[in-house]
Amino acid sequence: MSVATKQAKAPYDHPNFLVVRERHLSGTISAPAALSAYVGSTLRCYTKALVVGCTVIVGSGGSAAATNSMSVSRNDTSTQQTFTFATSAGASALNDIHQLSLTTGFTLNSVGDFACLLGGAASADKMVILKDVMWRYRLLPSDLDSIA
Repeated sequence: MSVATKQAKAPYDHPNFLVVRERHLSGTISAPAALSAYVGSTLRCYTKALVVGCTVIVGSGGSAAATNSMSVSRNDTSTQQTFTFATSAGASALNDIHQLSLTTGFTLNSVGDFACLLGGAASADKMVILKDVMWRYRLLPSDLDSIA
């Protein structure tokens, strides 16, 4: 094994890459249908990044107070983790904050990869509408192996 290969697979602890960064998205962030991606929730990164979670702030609740679920997904095809929470109906859910911390992070390898939120409810009108999404991630050196 060459020295370059050993270095590429060695733990990387440069302080610039250990810092958790945050990307703040705001506006009316909603999903067109149940179990589909929230439009406006997408995180893309120009370099390799490890997604560790996100925080969402509710703009309004769905048409019925109930238990909702939200999934963090990679490329809208691979659900990484699902979170379930109780929410109030309509405007009474305004400014509810939900922390979605992944038990295992996942890597975005290039601008072609993205993280997004999927809404879960019986129908689109029962899902919460978000007003803010703050993604938490770490920038990684491009030569590190990916974490699925």
